[in-house]
Amino acid sequence: MHVLGDEETVLGFRLAGIRGTVAEGGEGLAEQFRRLVGKEQAKVVFITERLAASIRPLVDTYRMRSTFPVVVEIPDAQGPMPGRREIADLIRQAIGFQV
Repeated sequence: MHVLGDEETVLGFRLAGIRGTVAEGGEGLAEQFRRLVGKEQAKVVFITERLAASIRPLVDTYRMRSTFPVVVEIPDAQGPMPGRREIADLIRQAIGFQV
């Protein structure tokens, strides 16, 4: 597992024993993302919602064409982005389960 996010998010994951890369966005973000999903040892890549939004076409294209590593968008230290569905809702939709 690996996380790509802001300093606070990466620090939190590191405390849990998960490697991370601090990214501020900008020019190098797309390259950092490509490098992470290209690593064979990474099975899950977490990326903060705000960073994913700034490279949305790249993230969506990767998700449509690849199965591993799994890319999971997570809220950053500022909290969830407005209008984003909660992960539990996305899981329910994916497996067709309603409570």
